Amino acid sequence: MVRILVGTMLEVGRGGMTPDDFVAALAARRRDSAGPTAPARGLTLVRVNYAQDPRQGTRPCLGMPGSTAAPGHPTEMEAPCD
Repeated sequence: MVRILVGTMLEVGRGGMTPDDFVAALAARRRDSAGPTAPARGLTLVRVNYAQDPRQGTRPCLGMPGSTAAPGHPTEMEAPCD
């Protein structure tokens, strides 16, 4: 799934899809609505940070602002948590 999401986001970045197309593809929940699958090379989940205790029903936040990247990974995508 991550490879499909990344491939679809790359398609948006290259101009093959609009951001609205991306949202529509997610809403459609159909593989044929998405872009190409990104190759497996280079995709690594470095860390999952939790805003609060996950046992209390909070969702994971990938790359929370203020967190540091793992050694060997100089950057980290920041995504705000609700």
